[in-house]
Amino acid sequence: MSDNFFPSVEEVQKWSPEKVLDFLKLKQKGLYLKDKYIEVIEDQEVAGHDFLELNVEQLTKYGLKGGPAERIAGLIRDIKGERSSSATKRHFFEVDNYEKGWLYNDKQLLIHRSPECVGPPVQAYHDVFNQFLHDYHNEDLEMGKDHYQWTLKFIGEMANIYPTKHERSKIFRERFRQLFGEELKIICLDDESSNNGILECNLHSFSVLCLLAEIKNEIGTGKCDPTTQAGTSYAKYYTQEKNEELIKWYNWPSFILCLAGP
Repeated sequence: MSDNFFPSVEEVQKWSPEKVLDFLKLKQKGLYLKDKYIEVIEDQEVAGHDFLELNVEQLTKYGLKGGPAERIAGLIRDIKGERSSSATKRHFFEVDNYEKGWLYNDKQLLIHRSPECVGPPVQAYHDVFNQFLHDYHNEDLEMGKDHYQWTLKFIGEMANIYPTKHERSKIFRERFRQLFGEELKIICLDDESSNNGILECNLHSFSVLCLLAEIKNEIGTGKCDPTTQAGTSYAKYYTQEKNEELIKWYNWPSFILCLAGP
């Protein structure tokens, strides 16, 4: 089986405990599951029907830590079709409420994310994200001299204090122009909101989002945390009328870069 293999509920219901283990091992790298967590499932002799009934509470009772339990439970919900990370036009109202919820009712949010706003691990979409996370955690990864110098300079400049967001953004945008060889574009979305810059690439006759940036000059300035605001802007980008057909195809993952002061 390919690591992109994704079974139907009907298939999983017929699985033996051995088949469940094979599937988890197939997804092990992408879900960052240690051998010991798969061994817990093995000890419980979980067959396909049992696997579909598992949730975070049950998995933690088995002895899994919260993170692995959440990721396995999320995988099960995806198989059962109980969640979707695709933004649609009918979700535009909920996106606005999410941002307002962060502003006025933050006790319901965990790490600036509402309980129902959960998606599958990003590495499940494309191996480029899996490779990014692998490289990020690889302390022995060699970095080219130019890239190393660019990174040091960028960190130093963003650690400076700037009188205004405009001045910080100007430096930020110039450094990314040097890195990618093109300007970060500022666009106005259907609701007349905007962000601090995007990079797009062309796919057939469509433009798809590669990177979205949201900047605050200092922590606590502006009406919203940059992480929440960037996530909201991403959702609004794909719920624009021009993307109505595009979002039927795929989930369109993107890199989101958030910066809050020095």
